[in-house]
Parts: sequence; C-alpha cells; structure tokens
Amino acid sequence: MFFPLPFVWMRDHLSVGLSASGFSSWASRSAPALGTGEIVVAHATRDGTARRFAEATARALEAGGQSVELAALGVLRPEDFRGRRALLILAETTGEGELTEGARRFLQRLTPGSLGEIRFALLTLGGRGDGALRRGDQILRGALRAAGGREAAPMARAEGEATAVWTAWLQELCVSLRLRFGGAAPDEVAAKRFRIVGRGRLDEPIRGDTQETWSLILEAETELDFHPGDILRIAPAAGGRERSYSIGSSSVVDPRLVVLTLRLHRHVDEKGALGYGRVSGELIRDTPLGGLVLGRLQQQPAFRPPADPMQPIVMIAAGSGVAPFPGFLDEREASGWAGPAWLIFGNRHRRGDFLWDERFQAALRDGSLTRLDTAFSRDADDGDYVHDRLREQANELRRWLIEDGALVYICGRREMTREVEATIAAILAESAEPMREEHRIRVDAFD
Repeated sequence: MFFPLPFVWMRDHLSVGLSASGFSSWASRSAPALGTGEIVVAHATRDGTARRFAEATARALEAGGQSVELAALGVLRPEDFRGRRALLILAETTGEGELTEGARRFLQRLTPGSLGEIRFALLTLGGRGDGALRRGDQILRGALRAAGGREAAPMARAEGEATAVWTAWLQELCVSLRLRFGGAAPDEVAAKRFRIVGRGRLDEPIRGDTQETWSLILEAETELDFHPGDILRIAPAAGGRERSYSIGSSSVVDPRLVVLTLRLHRHVDEKGALGYGRVSGELIRDTPLGGLVLGRLQQQPAFRPPADPMQPIVMIAAGSGVAPFPGFLDEREASGWAGPAWLIFGNRHRRGDFLWDERFQAALRDGSLTRLDTAFSRDADDGDYVHDRLREQANELRRWLIEDGALVYICGRREMTREVEATIAAILAESAEPMREEHRIRVDAFD
C-alpha cells in the first residue's frame, strides 16, 4: 500500500566545486558483510550528498517496517544481492556527468546476468547539460540492465535542487515495489555565521606570473567540531549555488577558527570587462575584515587525517589543492607524537607560487612534516609535475605504502588527480588493487 511521504524536506544545493572522488566512498572489504535485509540502498558519493540521501532513504524504509541494508556502492559485488528484493542506488556524478570511481569499480564487477533479475532503481545527483554530459548515469543504467537487473522505476536525475526529484523518485518506488515509507528526511546542516578575521596573499605576483591565491581565516560564533579535509559550503550573499572549500584547520587546535585556501577566479565578459567568481570575489575582494559570511559545515570522514597520528601519510597536491594539508600538519603537531608525513606539492613557479611555503618549512623543523618534494612546471630548471616526482621516487613511494602502510591523500583538479592515481597504480602494480579496496588511497578532486 502506498503512503504519502510526510517529510519536512531539506534544501540541498548540489555543488560541483571541491568534492570527493570515488575513492572517498570506498571502504575495506574486510568490513562486516551485508546483513540479511531485503532491500539494499547503495550510494556512490563525491561530496557526501548521495550518502545523505541514501541514509534518509534507508531511514524512511526502516520506519515503514522494511528490512534495509545501507552500503557504499564501490565495495559491493553482484553476489551481495542474491535473495534481495530490490537494489536502490543513489549516485553522484561530476559536473561533466562522469561517475565516481566507486561506481566505476562496481561496474567492472558486473557481467551479463550477474544480478539475476533483481529489481533496481537509480537516482543520480549532479552533472549538467545534455548529450555526452549525461553519459555517466546512462552507462550505469545500461550496465545494470545488461547484468539482468529490472527497473522498478524510471531513472531519475537531479541536476540542481535535489529534494523534489528525490521525493518523486521515492513515490514512484512506493507504487512499484509496494513499500511502506516512514517520515524521515536527509539531515539538514544549518548554516552558521562566520566572521572574516584574517586574510593573506599566498602567491607573490611581484615574482612572476602567478594565480592569485589567498588564505582566509573565519571565526565561528560558537565552537564547532571539524577536521582538515572537511568542507565548508558558502553561497553568494545574493543567493545562488554554493561553492565548496576544503578546510585547512582543525577544531582539535581551535574549535572556532576555520582556515581556507581560495584562488580568485577571474573571467572576462562579452564587453571585455574583468569580473570575478561570485563567491571567491566576495570573500577576497568585497567583504571587509570583520564582515560576516554564512557557511555550512560538511563532514568528509573519508578525507580526514587518520585517527592514529602515528599512521604514516603521503599528501599529494597541486595549486590550491594544497588547502587541507596545513591543517593535517596542525592536527598531527597538536598530537605531540605524529608519525612520518610526506608532502609532494606542485604549482607553476617556485618564486611566487609556492603556497604555504613558510608553513611547510616550519613543519619540517618541528617534525610534523618528514619530507617535502616539489614540482614547478613553468620553471626552466624544473618543468615537472607532481606525477613526475612520484615516478622519480618510485622506490621510496613503494616503501612508504607497502612496507610502512602509509595512507595516500590526493587533492587537486580532476585531471591532476587522475594522472597521479594512474602513476601510483603503475608504480604499485599488483599492490594497487588491495590498497584501493582497503581505502588507503583517498582522493578529493574538483573541476
């Protein structure tokens, strides 16, 4: 019997800015296996949106008396669905419609008929435009059907505000699968007020052609719980799509101060006038020190520093992708007993583009950073990228990852993170797959 959904809906503006790639949704296959629930709700998440909606879907089903299992799609295999009633997938895509790495890995495990005839429903979040820009969700849908799955409801796509699409999708499932739904909704993260208390230029334009990049220090009105690698989502003052920024500080050190690294986005309009990105322009150019901004904290547990500060880590970043790593070092220094940490950083010019240089040099002196390698692609005496440094240090990287059990964190533009992932896979050869399955390679990529 169909029951209308008495939900108090959240507003969720999907962001295609800084976001976690599919590695962020992987978990170890050594984790407990799925239970015996009839319905599997699986998520493939980049910035946590799909996970939140998947959790809400599971709560709604359970409140209606259904037996549900919730899991990350990237760790599931076709055999996990034997004897199940339905598979519900909530998957994020990039701004260009590409699937997360976790979703792609799930696809690789599918073979013709491997899903039996399980009923499935697919909701994708993110992406934009038509044609090739929507290819990811069509690929996933086609693969599920080719593996024997039967659609319980038409595929739904949310390209902006997700709640209304999600509501309609759930209602369709109610009718098709004859499910009871209870009153549950995604957790809404309330916006907090922050005061801009510090701002400093990180690049040095006097030394060459640099990309304007700033550090921003925000003070919250109350104490908050956050870690480096979590996200602060800020919307323009006049309204519009939020932008997501990786946090480079820790509440372990100060529960009210949030540190961001922002590159000022520039554009030229049709009349030739110079303009700035709506959010970066407001934060860097328009809002004075002491001014207030609204932001929503979004936890990103998969990209936080390890709970054990003695765990060796390798941090790889290019440009403003270095944003979370000063906070990684702050948190490790605060522990008083941090293990080895290696940073590989790349940008265009050493003289002018070495973001957070002084902070990293101080970390080398106090021991919270063990090793620092750099690559500056436009310097005549360098010309390399971070993946070139990885190849040069292949033996050392293997030692850190295989012998010492280090975790890898990669942050930067999507093209860069893909190149780095491919390089690490080539260096590790057969060892790469277990590391990925154990969630020891973690990626935060943005467009």
